[in-house]
Amino acid sequence: MTTSEDVNKIIEAEQENDERFKHHVCVCVAAGCLSSHSGQVKSALEEEIKKQGLEHECQVKGVGCMGLCAAGPLVSVRESGKVYQEVRPENSADLVAALNGQSPEPADAPKADQLSAEMPFFSRQVKIVLENCGKIDPNRIEDYIVAGGYQALATALAEMTPPQI
Repeated sequence: MTTSEDVNKIIEAEQENDERFKHHVCVCVAAGCLSSHSGQVKSALEEEIKKQGLEHECQVKGVGCMGLCAAGPLVSVRESGKVYQEVRPENSADLVAALNGQSPEPADAPKADQLSAEMPFFSRQVKIVLENCGKIDPNRIEDYIVAGGYQALATALAEMTPPQI
């Protein structure tokens, strides 16, 4: 990146890519959730989505901490706002079925509990510095750029002289 246009091109490309997907499933890959095997949950969800032929409709990505480490692994679905706790790899079929409003099968399969964003633990929080927690994949700088990261760099490149910087 050497110009603000470069930053804008990355943002546009990422937004176009994001719009291709009907569902966005975010799996916490922060330390607390990883220690509870969220990496396996993420892999199981990716495999289930491929198994059901939904890889062009559903995006699964790892994200930073969602803020409720004791209930991990956490999985959120952007479109519905649902956040599931203590998800296990064997819950992946149920979660993928729930994306399209289908009843999970078999009926006796273990279910992931749904947490509400309205619950007191979350609703009383006003995130300022951490407003993007649970939204950005820590392994993709493009996610950070789309969330507004490097805007100061873009401004410096486009509008400032070296002495102003």
